[in-house]
Amino acid sequence: MSIAIVARAYGWIYRLGVSVSVLAGLFVVLSGVVGMEATYRSGQDFYLTIRPVDPRSLLQGDYMALAFEADTEAAPDDDGVRYAVLSLDDQGLAALVRHDKSAGPLAPGQVALPVKRWGNRYLIQPRSFLFQEGQARGLREARYAVFRFTDPKAPLLYGLADADFQMLDHK
Repeated sequence: MSIAIVARAYGWIYRLGVSVSVLAGLFVVLSGVVGMEATYRSGQDFYLTIRPVDPRSLLQGDYMALAFEADTEAAPDDDGVRYAVLSLDDQGLAALVRHDKSAGPLAPGQVALPVKRWGNRYLIQPRSFLFQEGQARGLREARYAVFRFTDPKAPLLYGLADADFQMLDHK
């Protein structure tokens, strides 16, 4: 077998491997995007009370930093807590039930949000709501962060709402 034949075969196999890897990566990314879009279109909403702050970042532009009423102090011996388990009332308003190391199992009417330990506090994630520059005026009345979910262990931040649970326009 000549070296030229072996080199062409390896070149072909290499190109095939790269192509398959790129396609697999695109499939993983697109399936995640499709799942999030399905949650945005048909998910169930719930509301979490916020204490908004209006910062501005050179890199991020305008955004609203979120501090949740359900952020709590961490117990000194609670290592490994990763989730805040919340119960939903009839209006969809969430209240903290407990902190847990895992997101399940959950009782009916409960959801789990990730938390991050910061010093001696558990902070519910995400911590900011991004919007287009110059659109902050429509968000000044925000009292609730609106999360949407199809899987109670994976809610997504969807928007902000006023005291009457009406979505605020930020576009």
